[in-house]
Amino acid sequence: LSSILCQTVQDFEVIIIDDGSTDNTREVVESFNDPRFRYFYQEAAGISAARNKALDVSRGRFTAVMDDDDIMPPWRLERSLASIHAGEHGAVGTFVTFSDVSGEMISWADPFPTLLGASMRGGFAGHPTWMIRTDVMRAFRYDETYTSAVDNNIALRMVRSGVKIRHAGDVFNLRRVHDRQVTATDQQFQGRGAKLNGRWLHAGIP
Repeated sequence: LSSILCQTVQDFEVIIIDDGSTDNTREVVESFNDPRFRYFYQEAAGISAARNKALDVSRGRFTAVMDDDDIMPPWRLERSLASIHAGEHGAVGTFVTFSDVSGEMISWADPFPTLLGASMRGGFAGHPTWMIRTDVMRAFRYDETYTSAVDNNIALRMVRSGVKIRHAGDVFNLRRVHDRQVTATDQQFQGRGAKLNGRWLHAGIP
């Protein structure tokens, strides 16, 4: 949340979806005392339901995805907006991962957000780098039968349907790596979900 407040663009709202947490999330959010922070609590329903809830209550034209354990560079919102051209629905970037234990940093080259890029690399640009029109994301929504790999699923459905997304070629996220992130705690479905997404992509299933 502190990294969002450091953005060079200050015209934003922050939707915080508390998906049944048992910690002091509400108190942390309220401690900022910023009217742009909008906090919503729901009984634990999963990552896709939480993201859909955020889309439902959003008042913004664009949605910039942000995970609760990552850091947003101060230029992210400004450069994302500047990179979206006429006729395009959004932009993505790349990210740098860092170990929460050692601090080691590793750069990451993401696939381009196109059918060709997804087909060649079997994936899509990192979720916490997206800025996509809210109405577009509402039209597709996250698949609530998925417990992980939800970003890859909605991304492939969007590009298959003709959604135009530009890769800005810039670092838009510092991604924290730790043993409690969903890619670690839900490895079984993470791999299976990615394989399903790839099969649907190549088989032409909507």
